Amino acid sequence: MTAATATSASHPIVVMQLEMTITMPNGDVYTRVGSRTRELVEGFNTENIFLDNIYRITGSWTTTNQNGNQHTATITEPLMAKMSCIVVNKPILARGIITFVRNNVTSTLNYGNGECDNLAVFTINGNSFTIIIGN
Repeated sequence: MTAATATSASHPIVVMQLEMTITMPNGDVYTRVGSRTRELVEGFNTENIFLDNIYRITGSWTTTNQNGNQHTATITEPLMAKMSCIVVNKPILARGIITFVRNNVTSTLNYGNGECDNLAVFTINGNSFTIIIGN
């Protein structure tokens, strides 16, 4: 439990520092370095009610493959995970943008405006595609 700012109430904030190396069966090695912060911004005062929880997620990470090529992902607009979205059988990410850079090509994944739907917009090279998340 901590306060995010001098004026905010103490609430759960979890920071994950990631430094991982994966060796594939064929010997290829991948590394991932980064951090992610998950902050419970709503619902922390109702201990026994899970569905009113809303999490704010920020962070970035870089994955490097065996050839030294890098793929970065940065949460450029905080992701909002709304547990109430589970009730309508939808993914819980309702808002936020992740920006990806790979081989000097930038793309974005936009989860929308906060609605509990299973839609996101993937944009690459100026072309946008609406995608359906989940099954």
